[in-house]
Amino acid sequence: MYVFVDLFVLWIGLFTAMTEGTCSDNLTALSNMPLRQPSRLLGENGNPGISDNNLNYEWYSVVHNGWQFIMIDSTDKPYYTNCSTYYPVYLRDKHPPVNTLNEVPVDVVACKRDYFYPCDIKHQVKIRKCGDEIQYYLPPTKASSAFCFRNYSKLFNTHNIADVNLGDIGIAPELKFTEKTSPLAGETVNFNPYFQFKCSFNVQEGYLYKVNWYVNGDLLVSYGPTTEINELLFHESVLEDNSIDMGFTIYCGVSALTSDGMDAGVTDTVFSKSYYAGIKISSTTIYINKGDTAVVQMTTTVPIGCRYNEPSVINTDEECVEKFQIFNQDAFQCNKAGILNHLIQPNQRCSNGFQTLKKGSIWNPDTVFNFDIVTTDINYDDKRLFYLLLQFPTDTMGHRIWRNYNFPLIKVIVSDNEEYENKICYSKLDPSMRTADGSYFFQNLKNNRPFPGVFMMYNNTKYGIEVQEQTKTCGWATCACGVAIRAGKDVFMINKCGSINYLGFTKCGDGGILQVVRMDDNKYDVFTPIGTKITITIFDKGQMNIVITMAPKDLYNIEGLCGQFDNNTTNDFRHKDGTVSEQNYINYMNNYADFTESWSLTSEETKPLNLFLTGERELKSWNDLNGMFCVCASAIRVAEAACYSTQYLNCTMSKSITNTKCNVPSRRKRGADGHYKDDRELERLLRLMTPTDSLKEKTRFKRQDIGSNIISETAATTLCKDKILGSLAVRNYSEVSGNEDPNELIKQCANDVVAANDTSWAAAHVDSLNNIVKNIIEREPSYVINNSEKVVTFYKQTCPGNCSNNGNCTDTSECDCFGFFHGAECDIDERDPLNIDDVEGGGECDLSDGDECLCFHVRSSSILKGFKCQSNVSKITVNGERELVATRFHTGGYEDIYTGVCCVQDNIIGTKGVFVTKYDFAISNNGKAYGNDKSVYVFDSTCQDAEFTSFENASFRLKTGFCFIDGFCAVQNVMSPVGCLACQPFVDLYDWTVYNPCLNEGYCTDESNGYKCVCVDGYGGKNCELDIDECQSDPCKNDGTCIDHLNAYSCSCVDGFTGYNCETNIDECMPQPCNNGGTCTDHVNGYTCACVDGYFGVNCLANINGCSSNPCMNGGICKDIVNEYECICAPGFEGPNCINNINECTSDPCKNGGTCQDLVNRYECTCVAGYNGLNCDNNINECSSNPCKNGATCTDLVNGYKCTCVQGYYGYECANDINECSSYPCSNGGTCKDLVNGYECTCVAGYYGLNCDNNINECSSNPCKNGATCTDLVNGYKCTCVQGYYGYDCANDINECSSAPCKNGGTCKDLVNRYECTCVAGYDGINCDDNINECSSSPCKNGATCTDLVNGYNCTCVQGYDGYDCAYDINECKPNPCKNGGSCQDRVNGFTCTCMAGYFGIYCSTDINECQTNPCENKGTCEDKVNGRICYCKDGYEGTNCEIDINECSSDPCINGGICKDLVNEYDCTCAPGFEGPNCRNNINECSSNPCKNGGSCTDLVNGYECTCMPGYNSKVCDNDINECETNPCENKGTCVDKVNGRICYCKDGYEGTNCEIEINECSSNPCINGGICKDLVNEYDCTCAPGFEGPNCRNDINECSSNPCRNGGTCTDLVNGYECTCVPGYDGKVCDNDINECQTNPCEKKGTV
Repeated sequence: MYVFVDLFVLWIGLFTAMTEGTCSDNLTALSNMPLRQPSRLLGENGNPGISDNNLNYEWYSVVHNGWQFIMIDSTDKPYYTNCSTYYPVYLRDKHPPVNTLNEVPVDVVACKRDYFYPCDIKHQVKIRKCGDEIQYYLPPTKASSAFCFRNYSKLFNTHNIADVNLGDIGIAPELKFTEKTSPLAGETVNFNPYFQFKCSFNVQEGYLYKVNWYVNGDLLVSYGPTTEINELLFHESVLEDNSIDMGFTIYCGVSALTSDGMDAGVTDTVFSKSYYAGIKISSTTIYINKGDTAVVQMTTTVPIGCRYNEPSVINTDEECVEKFQIFNQDAFQCNKAGILNHLIQPNQRCSNGFQTLKKGSIWNPDTVFNFDIVTTDINYDDKRLFYLLLQFPTDTMGHRIWRNYNFPLIKVIVSDNEEYENKICYSKLDPSMRTADGSYFFQNLKNNRPFPGVFMMYNNTKYGIEVQEQTKTCGWATCACGVAIRAGKDVFMINKCGSINYLGFTKCGDGGILQVVRMDDNKYDVFTPIGTKITITIFDKGQMNIVITMAPKDLYNIEGLCGQFDNNTTNDFRHKDGTVSEQNYINYMNNYADFTESWSLTSEETKPLNLFLTGERELKSWNDLNGMFCVCASAIRVAEAACYSTQYLNCTMSKSITNTKCNVPSRRKRGADGHYKDDRELERLLRLMTPTDSLKEKTRFKRQDIGSNIISETAATTLCKDKILGSLAVRNYSEVSGNEDPNELIKQCANDVVAANDTSWAAAHVDSLNNIVKNIIEREPSYVINNSEKVVTFYKQTCPGNCSNNGNCTDTSECDCFGFFHGAECDIDERDPLNIDDVEGGGECDLSDGDECLCFHVRSSSILKGFKCQSNVSKITVNGERELVATRFHTGGYEDIYTGVCCVQDNIIGTKGVFVTKYDFAISNNGKAYGNDKSVYVFDSTCQDAEFTSFENASFRLKTGFCFIDGFCAVQNVMSPVGCLACQPFVDLYDWTVYNPCLNEGYCTDESNGYKCVCVDGYGGKNCELDIDECQSDPCKNDGTCIDHLNAYSCSCVDGFTGYNCETNIDECMPQPCNNGGTCTDHVNGYTCACVDGYFGVNCLANINGCSSNPCMNGGICKDIVNEYECICAPGFEGPNCINNINECTSDPCKNGGTCQDLVNRYECTCVAGYNGLNCDNNINECSSNPCKNGATCTDLVNGYKCTCVQGYYGYECANDINECSSYPCSNGGTCKDLVNGYECTCVAGYYGLNCDNNINECSSNPCKNGATCTDLVNGYKCTCVQGYYGYDCANDINECSSAPCKNGGTCKDLVNRYECTCVAGYDGINCDDNINECSSSPCKNGATCTDLVNGYNCTCVQGYDGYDCAYDINECKPNPCKNGGSCQDRVNGFTCTCMAGYFGIYCSTDINECQTNPCENKGTCEDKVNGRICYCKDGYEGTNCEIDINECSSDPCINGGICKDLVNEYDCTCAPGFEGPNCRNNINECSSNPCKNGGSCTDLVNGYECTCMPGYNSKVCDNDINECETNPCENKGTCVDKVNGRICYCKDGYEGTNCEIEINECSSNPCINGGICKDLVNEYDCTCAPGFEGPNCRNDINECSSNPCRNGGTCTDLVNGYECTCVPGYDGKVCDNDINECQTNPCEKKGTV
């Protein structure tokens, strides 16, 4: 015991001696000081990081390049990866004030920065001050951890030095990344971008450099002095620390310093040019043509980095795409109620993507980023001027500092050539087609047979928008029955082709970028993202019109049946393969079948494009295809600018159904593309929509065989001409009719009337034209404003179908229906039974799909809002027995005229005794007239097999390996919700069986909410399946590895530790390993030896060789001596280490001004010009190279020569010939050639002579012919011709016939200076332009009109005459027009029929009507026969003349005590109280009016009801909200607000809690810093600050230097609650007020006096 104590005391003494040793200048310098600053990041510039786990326990110097560094403390706590290490180490408390430090060490605690346990790992550190230097005693740290320092002060003085050549100062940005591996993220490395600026300059050895950085003109930060250039970089974090956003200017200033001990020199600061850091936009004013895309171009002056992970779950190229977002400065406000229900993906913004840079990417500052902007194109009066704002994403931008970048305002000016206005393409009725450029054709026949199928009607190839049309056999031709519209991944469809009617989205992958607006039940407008409008009008015969109103972005971009849309009709019928059908319109049968067929989508090749099929088409999103996507911002509903038009409609169109049609109810699941959970349902519906063609083998011409009532083409044309030309649209509204051609409309109308043999089609064509006019009016708001009365007049007279005569037409062109009638045309009678065509799932609902199976879509032909559902709920037992459980009537959920939802109110799924549930649904528009029943079976295919031999005989059985217990499937061994029970099918199929699920000898105990396993020692888990890990508590210390055993553990210790938990450090200094007097220091798993002088090595065994460090320089030879060495220098060097080069230039050997350069053991002379030689003593003869040219004489000079030239030459070397042409002696453009002492002129054409001053006369040869006059010109002549001639020499006779003066085929003969015309028959006159009038002789007979023709005439006969001259009377009795045996007598322009008995009329075609006297009584219908009649009686009457009333009460139809009253063809039952219905069969449901308010549940009673109220309500009908505030529960003056079944207390400031009973402790957030003491007050606090601090939160350090306490030029350093004076040389003391007496040490020797 005593020995142990003595050893411990000895160890403490040794440690104290080591750590409190005296100051020393010979300390180990701590490495990498510049990298230890908080601004230096791990991984930056490839920095591998610092780790201090290999430090010795000793004192370290932390001075670098003359600068003192001090350790970071908790007031500036570093982050992870700061200080170039993963886990920085900092002082737990504030660093001791420097002025209080001295040679006595101060003990402090340093903390390792840790993720989860602050300061869990501590290090004991000591600090002392030796002179002016601060030193640290440091221990080794853990791996990947290092001490953190910052530069504090310089330890030397400065003075000015001569300029150093810094060169041109430059500045450039660099992109860098921090790399961080989270211990929670496995091997994933996070790359975080930042940029830094580098100040470039000339770097020379021997200097330190300092860089000042200026931002927006202000000095922001200084770095240096240092020789490490990387320490001078400007880091992005400095901007963030100073709240400076991008868009700043930056420049740097550089100075160089020299250091010689404590003295240094410094140069003046040299500055770089300013550098703008931000975005440069090419132009802030953009001009854009409506329909086109304009581009905002921009470049970045600083690289933008990507924040990404590697490895990444997504492609990093996709991860590194950022967005420019665009907004309208004048925000469009959306006030539509319920708009928040519109779900849009967060990445679907009005934005363009751009690629940011990853690590290793090269930044190109010339890279241009483009931002596309487009016009919205809602209507023809869109705005022409916008102001747009650009921005980066403020919350998702990976490179954070760019998030708040302030872009300049962009001005957008829109021009509009209006080429697209009033351009429409359509398919209507039979179908008649029109292209966008206005060409008409028929689509209905091919080879005179119906030609049904799916066709590409419109395809915008630039934006990827499609309109596909489906047609089917329709009577004797084809008609459009379906339309599918696609944009991106959205597909909207209306389909009436098959056995069901469908209206809705089949795909919603883009969330509803197609805006669908319900105008009425038969008319829908669909707006595409580019503004194209598709209007679909549905007719009661099953046909539909599809009218596409073109948008600017359609121009030059479409193909399909709508043609090219390029304002060129010649290429309208362009096939898919590029060929074009010739336009040769013959008659209404012209249908361009080859053109139509080329756009068919029913072949195997084109099927993948068919939107009416499922699973055949992979769609791309609008955003991926077009790079622009805008929505209303979700919070304030602000519409962004330059977006697609449907986004605005979403905010403004009250009748938009996109939100409801694109949102599937919550009971459903969605697939990847946003449509129904189960694509099988969509496939099933599409199969039901498949057209069932009929009459395929008949042609339109065979209809002539059906009898004599066929409508002829002439009659149809007459009818249609009357209807079309007489329509309001043609007569008064042609300016907004879409440029429709009335003549073409008449042909279309006649074609359909003949094809259908039905005159009602003429009215349908008028309705179609009216709809086109309404479309155009909707596009032109200004037209509506300027013609408001005219628009109202049109609307009021053009209701669809004239409201079927069952309603009035309103000012908005909507029908106001009478009584029982409803619908867009008032053609739906609510009293008609409503049949269900289809029920969702086809009558099957599988619970395993995740559906609740309580609500179902029902499909019919004419569902009205408020329709009623009847649901019969039946149960099927495990034995197959069926029992009706409940019959309910309720209001159905209306979706559209074809679709409703019926929900079951009695949910028996999962109840005891129910194996399968069966629903039978029927629907009615008035709650009385119910149609057919449709059944639905609810089962769970998890454990049930279903077999449908017929729908009424469906059977179900339990699958092997399953139980069916309490109404739910249970797989074998699944546990019961209560107790130790499980499904054991081999024991009981329909009840729980006792079962032990516990493993490893555990046993089961019953619990109220399940079971509990009691496990044996060493096991755990729900079922005792887990071996408990005893290592989880981390019992092994000092990095020991824990090995788990069953109910035990063992530790495998790292080298240097031992013990059960590795808690004991092995002392490697026992026994003593250090030799030759060395001192041993123990470390973990090792030791170090401190050797005495003369020895070294791990164990101090080696003798130190003084020459081992190669101290002798420059080739000197080292001789080892005991504890020292001696250098023998090579020639030319001297000094103890042969460092000094002997200067051979001291004797001044170079002559004649030569410069001497000292070399090693020799010298070299650099001579001035004119001398050479070893010592520059030889004068060079410059004439030796014969420099003078052309025979000149050379005279040698010092460093030069002089040339004396012969005549004719000049110049320094007489090399130049004198140019006699310099005076330009040659006139009139002549060219001068220099000769020796002379020149020669070469004249241009037309001149001659020595100096080219004589003009040549070209008229001297008389070149002009035929008496022309010649005029001399320079190098030519001009002839002036007499009349009748032309040409250069007047040699050509003028042809007066060249202007073709003879008209109308006359022949011209040329004469001299005139011409003569020979006319064809029928014309005369000088130029044959007088037509001879052949009518002047009155050749036409019988009052006919004569029309003069060329060389002839034409007679237009009056009615009744014929022949060339109208001389013949027409016999109208041939053929005989009189019917039914009548005889004909010819008249002039007519005939008279004498009829047989029983007939009358012009043609004897009318049978005399014996029914005219109305002989049939009681509204019976009379059918006329030849010479007779038959009465068809109304229901309820009988007899020859329908005179007998039938008694319907004779069958006693009224039950339950009802009294029957006989009526005409019906009866009326007066029911007993409590019953209703036509036969008093139904018990009255008093709950049907929903009398219970506020969610109360209603129970039907006989002649009454009972309400069960929701919590918070009471009274008979649950309409009284219970006031929970009545007891004043809110304390401390809190305000109580009553809620349903609760209340809320709104507390006064300073209080909280349910009842405001808790006073908030404002001191809990520790607002008082720097040791301040917080006092809690009500809604505030008060800080009592520690000495040295002030301010509301004690944040401000009091500046004790403000009073200038330091005297005599001393520099004051502010400390906490104090200050420190740094005195100038010659003074000391606390405030530098003591003048140091330098004579005190008697420095003057030999009696000298100062």
